[in-house]
Amino acid sequence: MEKKFKTDNQKITETSYKVSYRIALAGEAHVIGESLIKPCVQDIVSCVLGESYSKQVESVSLSNYTVKKRINNIADDNELELISRLQACNAYALQLDESTDVVGLAILLVFVRYDFNKKIEEDLLLCESVDINTTGENIFNRIDNFMTTHEINWGKCIEVCSDGAKAMTEKVSGVVARIKNVAKTYNSTHCILHRYALVTKRISATFKSVLDEAVKIINFIKSQPLQSRIFKAMCEDIGSLHTTLLLHADVRWLSRDRFNNTAWLSTLAYLADIFGKLNELCLAPQGKQGNILQAKDKLVAFSRKIQYWISAVEQNNFECFQTLDDFLEESEVDLDMEIRDGIKTHLSSLQQSLSD
Repeated sequence: MEKKFKTDNQKITETSYKVSYRIALAGEAHVIGESLIKPCVQDIVSCVLGESYSKQVESVSLSNYTVKKRINNIADDNELELISRLQACNAYALQLDESTDVVGLAILLVFVRYDFNKKIEEDLLLCESVDINTTGENIFNRIDNFMTTHEINWGKCIEVCSDGAKAMTEKVSGVVARIKNVAKTYNSTHCILHRYALVTKRISATFKSVLDEAVKIINFIKSQPLQSRIFKAMCEDIGSLHTTLLLHADVRWLSRDRFNNTAWLSTLAYLADIFGKLNELCLAPQGKQGNILQAKDKLVAFSRKIQYWISAVEQNNFECFQTLDDFLEESEVDLDMEIRDGIKTHLSSLQQSLSD
């Protein structure tokens, strides 16, 4: 068998691509290759293998421009591979999501599942910003242009799953309805995770007022860099492990009335705990190769946990809500009966909503 040996230039280029790929996976700035990774590798090689080997590392190009170029090349190659698979597959299904990122930009995400080598594969098909109007027509045109440009057959689309936004589900002009015109035999579904996410947002007026006030306080602190720096300095002065949690009120521009109100703080602590658990639930079924059976198992298990939490609260046991339990212990106070009843009511309502 003939052996193929790589030249030094091929090894150097391959190394550059591999490091760039890891930088992309980590979401780090491109300059980290030249400023940190390369010097670290040189130090390691020099100490372990010798100075002569360290000099070979110097020839690996990891500049900002090179890393950016490598990442773009890898992305283009991945896209071409995915397109060729979709062109050759027997059927595919789409998952659509239009949401707003942290800077207010509307982002369209399209995931695709398809058969390849007798296995079901899942990949990100499209990620684009949607300018101005996020209408059904605008969103559909973005997807359709991609499909048409890359000659991906709409006729192979057998399933479209979306959230419940009007732009997605409107009967005449929604994205799902427009896809129906080009993919005649597909089925459409409302994402199960999105439905459960909607019902978990239901809380009583009392709890909502506490949540709204907490959001206002956070927004006030975050609205100006100076206020954020003052808050961070305050947290550091009191030895807090965190510099962004609202655990202290001895600052004149914070709401002293609220932060000296044990009932208000108890409610806020409970909300922090329950929303943390709901966020964990939302993330658990997500990811590649997840399916509806796994999602249902996690949701059923969570519903059973709620029943246990209700029983524990009835016995004044709050260990399952760590933030609330720590606050009550540190403050050396008992939870107000009205708040305890409110927590029970919220948990019961949450359990019923999930069941419905």
